[in-house]
Amino acid sequence: MQDRRCGSGGSGIVAKWCPRTDGELETFIYTEVLQRLSIDSIRCYGFIDEGGGDYGWLFLEDGGIKQIADKGASFPIAFAHWLALLHGSASSLPIRDRLPERGPAWYWKFYGRLDYDFARTYPNEIGATQIARLLKKF
Repeated sequence: MQDRRCGSGGSGIVAKWCPRTDGELETFIYTEVLQRLSIDSIRCYGFIDEGGGDYGWLFLEDGGIKQIADKGASFPIAFAHWLALLHGSASSLPIRDRLPERGPAWYWKFYGRLDYDFARTYPNEIGATQIARLLKKF
């Protein structure tokens, strides 16, 4: 859902229906982490819990597709740079202990599903088992 008349400076607002835990975490990231750092990001207008249930609405500034389209083929590099800056800067914040753990162990729990999906989708390509061996070297 989007309304192009409501945001700061006339920007649009995106309403995102999401699980409560995700919406609360995203709100925390936008309001407590990104606002403390000197990097560009979209604004978060808040999260509304839907009657104490498991879901709610997260309201974000519409970043638009134009910013991505203008970067063209360099977008993945620009995004990787932004993400590295975010992680490097956020690691020194006094609220670091309130952030969820997103180290290697968190990503490895998804590996089993990746292994199955990859092997099923690309049976003639390099196997996910070989990828796992490669990743363990890092």
